[in-house]
Amino acid sequence: MKKAKRIRPAGHKSAKKPRAKAPTNAALLAVPAGSRAMPYLIIKNAARAIDFYRIAFDAIEVVRLEGADGRIAHCEIKIGDASILLADEWEGIGATSPSALGGSPVIIHLEVDDVDTMAKRAIDAGAKVIFPVEDQFYGERAGRLQDPFGHLWLLSTKIESVPAAEMRERERSWLRENSDN
Repeated sequence: MKKAKRIRPAGHKSAKKPRAKAPTNAALLAVPAGSRAMPYLIIKNAARAIDFYRIAFDAIEVVRLEGADGRIAHCEIKIGDASILLADEWEGIGATSPSALGGSPVIIHLEVDDVDTMAKRAIDAGAKVIFPVEDQFYGERAGRLQDPFGHLWLLSTKIESVPAAEMRERERSWLRENSDN
């Protein structure tokens, strides 16, 4: 004789919980078309950073809101078509700059028409070279800089379209040449 299956009430700790359903196409479209992501940089001395970005990257200031103490509470700049938000470091609200953290794990990739000229301008304005501008296996001429406020920038210009299979082969070759033995 079969043993009767015990059914637990829905709230009981051993009751099976209903499985979450996979999102439908409608759920995936919950983010409106035209939405965009923008980096929000926290900077020690944001006013100086705005001046640096203007000189180095031709940034245009769109809006600036200052606190009563003169710190930048919010600013939006445009570099080409890219919007970047920034504010001064602010204790107590989780707005901590790379200088307080000992660096930044985030790299802002900025595609420009002439990477050599843009990199030189940024370096002349005070950026530090992390990797010099060079032709890269993935079809871009690129280099990495650190601005005077600790944020990292990958500046690049597309120089060729590389098919996926060729890019994988170039990457393997690059890894062989650049791996620590």
